[in-house]
Order: sequence, then structure tokens, then C-alpha cells
Amino acid sequence: MGGTEPVRLADGAACIVDCAATHARRTVRVGGVVGWSDYEVFQAPYSEAGRAHTMAHVGQKRAWSETREEGLLAQLCVGVEGSTVLNDLVQQNGKTYSLASLSTMVSNLRSKFIKTGHKSIDCYNSSLALRKFAHLEAEEDATEAKAVAEFFGTTLEEQLEFQRGEAPGWSTGARDALAAVRLLPSNMNTFKLTHEQNTELKRKQAEGLERKTSTVCVVATVDLLLDEAKAVLDSANKADMLTLIVAVMVVTGRRTAEITNGHSTFTEVPGQDHHAQFTGQLKTRGNAKPYTIPILVPFETLVKGFAAMQLMQRNEKLPNDKAKGKYQSILSKALYNHRVLENMPSRLKPHDLRSIYAAIVVSVFAHGQLTIPGVVERILGHGNVNQSLHYSSMRLDPPPTRSLGELPVYD
Repeated sequence: MGGTEPVRLADGAACIVDCAATHARRTVRVGGVVGWSDYEVFQAPYSEAGRAHTMAHVGQKRAWSETREEGLLAQLCVGVEGSTVLNDLVQQNGKTYSLASLSTMVSNLRSKFIKTGHKSIDCYNSSLALRKFAHLEAEEDATEAKAVAEFFGTTLEEQLEFQRGEAPGWSTGARDALAAVRLLPSNMNTFKLTHEQNTELKRKQAEGLERKTSTVCVVATVDLLLDEAKAVLDSANKADMLTLIVAVMVVTGRRTAEITNGHSTFTEVPGQDHHAQFTGQLKTRGNAKPYTIPILVPFETLVKGFAAMQLMQRNEKLPNDKAKGKYQSILSKALYNHRVLENMPSRLKPHDLRSIYAAIVVSVFAHGQLTIPGVVERILGHGNVNQSLHYSSMRLDPPPTRSLGELPVYD
């Protein structure tokens, strides 16, 4: 087969194989539905048969990945030393992982282990001193006794989070007893990057931040971009799912998984057409709370497009890691190789959409005495202003001509 020739796979699906290319490239076009992993999906008439064909093919890869992960998790649950499991994780498929990727995989697997509720065999004995505080009967100790009793009624995930905190209102004795509780099995102590790896990872992250903040990406058609995003969301029934995801991310600044996991919500803020209460913030160590965010289109437009996008997903609800795994790769390829929205720069990454959103919000919302990093910290839900430095690489030239009011009030 010479050049590029379409091969019919199924009704509504076409695989284009370019045998002349150094690396064969396959493009599956299936109703604008994400073609996961090695596939790139663009707009095309919707087809159930085509979608089923694509999903069956790619499902094999995902099933293998999930089976591998379940096997590693099972090893941790039966007490295999964490460092041994970590070596298996690195060696199973022969890939060489970056430290950042390895750190993410360890974090995800550790989180899944914690959700199983497996505790140390020493957990009960090491908690006896703390349990005594739950049975103190003196009136002045009643509040603390209740708080300690409530601690033992929470999940392992919640107990670990509380143990890492300051235990507000607890006496010094109770805090010391809390710190002595061994919640996780001892094999989890070695399921982590080494000190040397962590040091190297931090060095590379610092270098990456320096490169990112010293290189500016220019967004030259901001007003047109906002108009285009609004048009896509207003006419959501005519758009494909990938374009809707990108449009929602641009106008809300939320992460891929936050938009696609099926759990997040946007609620109306009375009297504020360009504000929404967002529920579903990630990376908060379980302390996520709803908060008000500025949005770059009217609320009615946002919810219309978001609802249509979720309908295309069949209202599927996914764990965050599975949502990211299902959508991040194809989104990354599409944004890097194409302009999903005509008026945005090419060669973007999904996280760049948050940077574009942050730059536009700073420009179109009045923010009083707040500094730009302070604004970014609040609108993106960061835990500290240092995280916000990663989102300062966009320049709007020319700046947008519109004004969308004042920034929400943050505590």
C-alpha cells in the first residue's frame, strides 16, 4: 500500500495508515469520541458500531494495565516489601520511567492501597494509649474524648490525613498518643522514592519551572477565543466531545480529570453570571471544599455545554486516575498537533489551558489589591502561591477588550 489509503474497519470508523511514514500513524475517526491511547480522534458523524470497535481494541490495553496494577496492589496487601513491589513496577513492561512519572505511579498505587483499608498488625496495640483518651469522663475532657472517639470511626484515609495535621483542640498527651499510632503496615515504609531520587526530582522540577517561567507563549486572539468557546458550548449538540472538553477547560480552568471524572459540579451563584461554585477540586489531600470560581462565559452557557459533554460520556463516573488515563493522552496529542479551537495556540499541553484561563481571568476581572500570583492561587485552588508560578507563562497580546466584573471574594 503506497502513501495514505483509508481502510474500512466498521460502519463509521476509518483507519488511515500511512505506510510511507517512518512511524506508521493510525487515525481512528469515530463520532468525535475520544479514541484512547495510540489513537487520535477528530470530528466525524457519530457511529455506535465505530465507537464499539475502537473501544474494544483499546480496552485490551487498558485491561492489561489495570490487571498489572491489581497484581502490584495485591502484593502490597499481602505484605511484600514495598521496595520489591517498586522494582516490579519499574521492570514489568521494560519501560524507562522518568522520576516524575514514577513518583505519580507510586502516589496513585499508594492511594489505592490506603483505600483498601489495610492497616498495620500493630495498629490496635499502638493505639491503646490514644483509646484511653476516648474514655475520659471528666467534664473538661468530654470534648476531646468525643473527638478521639470520632477519629476511630473514620476511614484509614481520613485517619492518615488527620494524623498528618495538627489535631486542633487536642491536648499534648493526646497528640503524642496519636503520633504513636502505626496505621500503615511496615512494608509501606519502603514503597516510596529514595532520598536521592526525591532530591533529583525536586532539582528537575525546579529546572522545569525556571524554563517555563522564562519562556512566554503568546495568545494573540483572546477575544476571538472566548467567542469561539462560547459558540461551541452554546451549540454543544453540534460539537464533538473532545472540543467540548477543551472549551470547558478553557472557560473554567479546571483539570482534565476534574472535568471528565463525572463527579465534579458547577452550581449557580445568584446574581453573578460569570461566577460558579465548583465542587470537585483535586490535589487537596481529601480536604476539597466547594468554592466560587470566575468563569469566562455566562453560567447558562457553561452548564449547557458541560451537560452535553457528560451526556456524550454516558454520564460515566470514574475514579480520578482512570479519568485522567482515559482522556489525558488523546487530549495531549490533539492539543499539541492541532488547534482544537481555531483561536488558540498550537503545540499546547492540557495544563496550558489552565495557564490561558488564569491569564485571561487576571485581565478581564477586577482584582483590587491582589497580586497576580495571589489571584492565580485563589482561582485555581492552590495550597500556596508557589504552585501558581507554574501558570505565568502566557501573554495576551493584544489583551482582551471585555470586562467581566469583579473577582469572587476569597477568605
